[in-house]
Amino acid sequence: MGFIEVKDLKVHYPIRGGFFNTVQDNVLAVDGVDLEIESGKTYGLVGESGSGKTTIGRAIIGLEKATAGQILYEGTDVTNKARKRSGKYG
Repeated sequence: MGFIEVKDLKVHYPIRGGFFNTVQDNVLAVDGVDLEIESGKTYGLVGESGSGKTTIGRAIIGLEKATAGQILYEGTDVTNKARKRSGKYG
């Protein structure tokens, strides 16, 4: 088991249009990514421009909402979990 595991990650963005601004289609930014990151190792994510590298990273750290799939951190499902803020401004 890895430090971070990503299973079948999908991030889709809706394309809206028409008179009522309805969803016409989706952009499949990330569609079905699996990876495992082990503790103590260094990794690089490479690919062509526009292949979803940044979107994968943003979904893993919680800045982007995953449409489907699972992100496990030390065995705990953290998919689409927002950090709880505390303090004066949270």
